[in-house]
Amino acid sequence: MTAGPSGGPARIESEVSRLLNLHDGPHALPHIVAFGGAAIPALECVLRGPSQAVYHPRCWAADALASIGGSLAAQALLRALDDSVHRDPAPLAREAEDVVVGCVAEHLSAIAPSAQTISALANALECRAYVGCVRALGRLRAVKALPLLVRSLFDDSTREAAVEALRRLGPAAIAPVVDAVGDLYRVNGIEPPTHIDGRAAAAVLLGTLLHQNPLVAEALRDRALSGLRHALRDSQRRVRAAAALSLIRAEDRVRTAIRVLVRALDEPDRRRLTPILRTLNRLGPRIEPALFEVMASHEIGERATRRLRHAVWLAGQLHTAASAAALSRMRSVEDTALRRAIIAALDRNTATPPEALEHYLADGDVGVRRHAVQALHQREALSVPRALLLLGDPDKQIRTLAALCLSRHPASSRRALRRAVLALGAPLKGLYPRLRLLYHGLLWRCRGIRRPPHR
Repeated sequence: MTAGPSGGPARIESEVSRLLNLHDGPHALPHIVAFGGAAIPALECVLRGPSQAVYHPRCWAADALASIGGSLAAQALLRALDDSVHRDPAPLAREAEDVVVGCVAEHLSAIAPSAQTISALANALECRAYVGCVRALGRLRAVKALPLLVRSLFDDSTREAAVEALRRLGPAAIAPVVDAVGDLYRVNGIEPPTHIDGRAAAAVLLGTLLHQNPLVAEALRDRALSGLRHALRDSQRRVRAAAALSLIRAEDRVRTAIRVLVRALDEPDRRRLTPILRTLNRLGPRIEPALFEVMASHEIGERATRRLRHAVWLAGQLHTAASAAALSRMRSVEDTALRRAIIAALDRNTATPPEALEHYLADGDVGVRRHAVQALHQREALSVPRALLLLGDPDKQIRTLAALCLSRHPASSRRALRRAVLALGAPLKGLYPRLRLLYHGLLWRCRGIRRPPHR
């Protein structure tokens, strides 16, 4: 406890009362702390004041008590915690009361790391899902509070804090977390989404615990891996995907885990999908068998299309001849958005042959045709005959790229144009495409373009 300058009760009360003013409160803190233990009763009175929507004065009082320190200040914080936990404030003040409890819990974990503090925090958490209490128990590495911390995984408000708290506990948390992964709970035969998220979080946490504690006892590690393997067959996709991610980190059952993750590519939530995509992308060619199986499937529906689109994106990242061939075989896709994804993946894949891109030059969607032309133009793989035919395309950007390609080979381009003129625009079909070819071809010839403009 810090000693401070002498000050009578009236002066202390005057300074502490400044905490009730939102403007003066922060400025009064140094003066109050300077009084030392003499200010504790007045500060406790403010801290245990009425529940209101404005929580700042009470939190400042807790800050001052923590700065003063010592057993008397710790006891005041403990009494305030017990007082707040047993209150039933109005709805408008409920959130503010939770903030005060969190503030007090944080200070208690810092200045009074004792069994009494752990017991008080656990009792508070038993009454209500306080995020601050979960964090405090994690900082104190309170093994006795493990059941409460595991239970906090199943509450949306405390899940993130519970994961961090259990991670701090290390190997001691593995066994109860394994039980949490398989803790099925249903209401009228349906598992609540928050409970599914809790089990998925537990599965991811298991992978983290195994990764951060490589020297964990073999029996405990086997139990964790067994629980994760069992979760690969769970009825909930989120739990299966989370278990697969953890098993891949542990280098266990990788092939099976990859299949589970590839099937989970239909996940609509981007936050959950991102780690799946990152993990699969990191595994490289090892994902090809499961990926190609999805790409060759004939499943229909929104989920199947979403899964296929993400599989196509991953195939474009592999840069292998096998992935390029698998993408090239998807020529009969009717979905326009999916065809755009395929041509983008073919473009990204450095192993893609020009023939696979040329197939899309006659696509019915202008975006697909444009992307195919750009890809061939950048690779300098667009032949003169094909570039000449593209002068009959209705899209101006495609015609411009075709003209740039022709300008690279002026002699052969003039000969090809002469043949096209004599053939009246053949082999293009339809009057307007032929007229566009002849018009833009002759226009290109008359302008005498010899080289592409400087870019």
